[in-house]
Amino acid sequence: MRTKYLVLITVSSLILFGVVFYTIQSSMNAKLLKTTEWPAPYATTTAETREVKPTEIGVVVSIEGTRYDASIPADATVLEAMRTLADSGAITFSGREYPSLGFFVESLNGKYGGDGFYWILYVNGKTSETGASQTSLKAGDAVEWRYESR
Repeated sequence: MRTKYLVLITVSSLILFGVVFYTIQSSMNAKLLKTTEWPAPYATTTAETREVKPTEIGVVVSIEGTRYDASIPADATVLEAMRTLADSGAITFSGREYPSLGFFVESLNGKYGGDGFYWILYVNGKTSETGASQTSLKAGDAVEWRYESR
C-alpha cells in the first residue's frame, strides 16, 4: 500500500515538474525570439542619393543586383545602413534579434527565406563572418545580400 502512494507521488511530481519546465521554456522563447519588421513595407524600390556629411561615410548596399547608396555614421553596422535605407523608403526588411548572435535577416523587400534558401550577407565580395548587427562598415564598403541555399 505504501509503495502505491510512493509511486503515485513520484509520478505526480514528475508531471508537475514537466508542466512547470515547459511553461518556463515557452515564456523564455517568446521573449527571445521577437520578430522585428523594419519599417512598414514601402512600394519604393530605389534610394535617393544623399549628400555625405563629414561625420558620415558612403556605402553601397546591393540586394539581388539592385544597388542602394547610403550615408551612415562612421563605424555604423550593416543593420544601421539597412535601417537608414528603410527609413528613406528604399527597402523593407524583417528579422529576429537573437541574444549573443545578433540580428538575423528573414526577409528583404518582401522576399522571405525558406525551403533551404536564406539571405546571405557579403561584404566586399566575401561572405561575412559576423551578422548584420555585428558587422561594422568603412567608407566605400560594398554590402551585398544574396538569396542562396545553404
